Amino acid sequence: MAAGSGRLDPATAGGRLMADAFDPSEPGQRRFTAYGPATLPDPRDATVDKYVNEVIRNGPDAAHEAAAAASPKGKQVLLSYCERAATRAVRAGSKELLVAATVAAVVGGLNNTSATR
Repeated sequence: MAAGSGRLDPATAGGRLMADAFDPSEPGQRRFTAYGPATLPDPRDATVDKYVNEVIRNGPDAAHEAAAAASPKGKQVLLSYCERAATRAVRAGSKELLVAATVAAVVGGLNNTSATR
C-alpha cells in the first residue's frame, strides 16, 4: 500500500522499492512471455508471489483495486500464476500457496479464459 493512500502500490512493499516487482497494470508484460508453460519453479514465480502476498496482506479492497487496475496481459499472467501456484501448493502441501492461487484467480478475473500458457 502506498503510505496513507489506501492503494496498493505494486512497486513497493513495506516502503521498500522492489526492482523486480510485478506490475499487473503494465500492458506488455514482456518478461512474462511463455510464463505459463515454463518449468516449475521459475524465478518469475517469486516475483508474482511477492505481489500476490502484498495483495493478501492488504485485504479485499486491495484485491478489488488490483483487479480494476490490471491490464488484460497482467490478468493473463495472474491466471497463469494461479495454475502454477496451485501446482506448487499440491507438491509442497502448502495452504498459503493455495490461498495465493485463489487470490490470483480473483484478481486475474475468474471469467477470463484467455490466459496464455
